[in-house]
Amino acid sequence: MIGVHYYHRNNLLGGGGSRNTRLIDIRMNVCVTADVAIGLLAEHYRLAALQRDKLYEHGAKAKYYPQKYASFMLDGMTKRTTSLPRNRVKAKHWESKIEDQVPNYENALMGSHIEGLGYFCDFHSLNIKDGANFCCDIIHRNIARLQQHNLEKNLPNPPVLYVQLDNCNTNKSKLLFVYLSYLVHTGVFEKIKVGFLLVGHTHEFIDQFFSR
Repeated sequence: MIGVHYYHRNNLLGGGGSRNTRLIDIRMNVCVTADVAIGLLAEHYRLAALQRDKLYEHGAKAKYYPQKYASFMLDGMTKRTTSLPRNRVKAKHWESKIEDQVPNYENALMGSHIEGLGYFCDFHSLNIKDGANFCCDIIHRNIARLQQHNLEKNLPNPPVLYVQLDNCNTNKSKLLFVYLSYLVHTGVFEKIKVGFLLVGHTHEFIDQFFSR
């Protein structure tokens, strides 16, 4: 059975109100005082820090004990950034609606960071649907890259895999976890852990890599 940890917890969204009045949480329909809201916010940041510490811990284990652990981090770049043709400078007389009507060729880019190997970019076009299939394909490619690296360096393949994904619905699909379960069932890995950072706190190495 696959070992999966969801490093994720819904955060409260405070509604309007003055400093000393009660705040209404629209999502959960809960009335709280300002002091309670401040406490919830502090708890939210504490959880975000704990999850980030766990992410860094996984990366450190894969870095210093590559014979036991492997760590993948995946994230996609905004499609609008990789569509062709690319206009670096937008004409002033163009409105957003007019720009959206200009024919373009969409490309999707998925960035990967494999601890110990570095960064990788994989593209796909409109002939392949963007979704869980693409994510599974990139994980599969990264496993092949890792195994090829270990083969060249005469290293054993690690039994534990950590996968860090963006916190979106696509990355929590049944297809993705069926694929990860299959990897465990067939003995490729003994255990796989999947991590998601809190919404609003998901920017990490891949986003820094995209900005270069």
